Amino acid sequence: MRQRRLERDEFPCHDCGAPTAPLDGPDEWYMVHDRVWRCARATEDSVLCVGCLEVRLDRRLLHTDFTAAVLNDPHDDQHSERLLNRLRPAGSG
Repeated sequence: MRQRRLERDEFPCHDCGAPTAPLDGPDEWYMVHDRVWRCARATEDSVLCVGCLEVRLDRRLLHTDFTAAVLNDPHDDQHSERLLNRLRPAGSG
């Protein structure tokens, strides 16, 4: 199976290379609190998918890790299921 080449606009994850903002699918474009980003040893210009950020943190992200930015709307149907799952408080379906 041939993989399509990622476009620069898709912002590949710095660790695994997966597109965090694919042109043709759900995104993992989010903003976490600075303390969370620092704990992951991520730089200001780093781009990380949810999975790679969690690997760096050695834990699963919680809804409290995310800022109140509009970008983090847990009802945005453009987000991946994985990101939506992390943006929503546990038990909120």
